[in-house]
Amino acid sequence: MAWWETYFDDLYFELCQQLSATDRERDRQQAEAAVFMAQLVPPARILDLCCGSGRHVIPLAQMGFAVTGSA
Repeated sequence: MAWWETYFDDLYFELCQQLSATDRERDRQQAEAAVFMAQLVPPARILDLCCGSGRHVIPLAQMGFAVTGSA
């Protein structure tokens, strides 16, 4: 069994649903920082490997990027 199959279990996703607005804002800021450092411009395509619950995929998509998340 791959490590992520036990790490990203039901409890992980349940806890991610409980994230506060502050947590979501931090995730958005991290996504923006990655975009800035990589000098990306929408609608660039982004692959987020090991995306978990999509903490960064969602804000990236909201910024206009074509995002694919993969476990």
